[in-house]
Amino acid sequence: MHDQPADHTPPHASLPTDRRAMLAGLGGLAAGALLAGKAHAGPLEPPTGPIAPTMKPLDEVEPRTPMLGRNFDFGGGGVFQITQPGSYYLTANSNSTGAFGVIAIAASNVTIDLMGFRLAGNSTTFQSAIQLSTGSGTLRNIVIRNGTIHDWTNSNSYGVNLTNAENCVIENLVLHNNRAGGVSVGPGSVIRHCIATNCLSGPAFLVAGGGLIHNCNSQNNGRDGIVAGAGSSVLECVTRNNGFQGINAGSGSTVLDCVARNNGREGIVIGNGGSIQKCTIDGNGNTLERRGITAGSRCSILENTISENTGGGIAASSDSTIIGNTIVNNRNASNQGSGIRVTGAGNRIEANNIVLQAPGIDAVGGGNLIIRNSLRAANPPFSLAGGNTTGPTVTSANIASSNNPHANYTF
Repeated sequence: MHDQPADHTPPHASLPTDRRAMLAGLGGLAAGALLAGKAHAGPLEPPTGPIAPTMKPLDEVEPRTPMLGRNFDFGGGGVFQITQPGSYYLTANSNSTGAFGVIAIAASNVTIDLMGFRLAGNSTTFQSAIQLSTGSGTLRNIVIRNGTIHDWTNSNSYGVNLTNAENCVIENLVLHNNRAGGVSVGPGSVIRHCIATNCLSGPAFLVAGGGLIHNCNSQNNGRDGIVAGAGSSVLECVTRNNGFQGINAGSGSTVLDCVARNNGREGIVIGNGGSIQKCTIDGNGNTLERRGITAGSRCSILENTISENTGGGIAASSDSTIIGNTIVNNRNASNQGSGIRVTGAGNRIEANNIVLQAPGIDAVGGGNLIIRNSLRAANPPFSLAGGNTTGPTVTSANIASSNNPHANYTF
């Protein structure tokens, strides 16, 4: 028997072709990396000359100007004066200890961020926490945000007084016990996401013409909760337990989705050409003439809920649209109070639900259209001067035989 010849094939010859190619490629890469490292290695010695900084300067990291939080000594005239446009921020709580205000602004285009800190006043501080500098004239484009302002209790002291500044934004402030008022700003300004309580002698929030007050809460203040000049909007606000009107808005203004409750006088007052829509007005008024809503001429009063106001539900003058409101039990202690009262002509009173009013609808003059209203327990349902156009009155006795789409229903 013959022995088989020995296998003298080299070990690597038995490797698969693709594995041999992979090993060759790895070797080439390692050699290339070594050569490249040698080719691009830099000098080990540091460069000559001074070493330049590699970090950003502080004014790039925080470009705003700090207002050092401290107990300001106002007796020595220590007012923080802002004389240049720019962005400023508070770094700690600040307390007034003398007779001047904390921050005085003498420039337009200024932003102040309270950074969640407070500005605390006292009874001898006869100016406001934040105000315009004396003699600064009309300024504009001022923003104040994010903090608490409280206890500026002198009769001249507001939380924020920018009455002569235009196009301002006041946001995210809590204002408490500031005697002259919470916030007062000039035309075209915005107040939003703020709370004001215990402001005794002035409106909690006041904006001049063309302004916006949005999502603010005003309660337990001595006078009006919100005052807005002509052509303003008051949106999604709550006014409660204020001494005067809940909301007082000028001509051509809009009040939408607001609550006015338990205020000493009217819930909402609006001037000529205004609009009140989808508001809840409850428990306002302390005399016969203090109604839920008092409106001028050419107003739209739509889809509001008006109840338990002691002087009546809605009062309007002429040429107004009063549609789709729910009006319930707005009467004084003698059970007197009209659901809707109009004193002029040209009003359209339609599709309102009126309950427990005396009378239900009161038209002092003629020339009004009164249709499709429902009145329950209204005594009497109507008190109408001559010359008004009304749908027929349908009662429970003849409702089955009525097919007039303009009928008013009593039950």
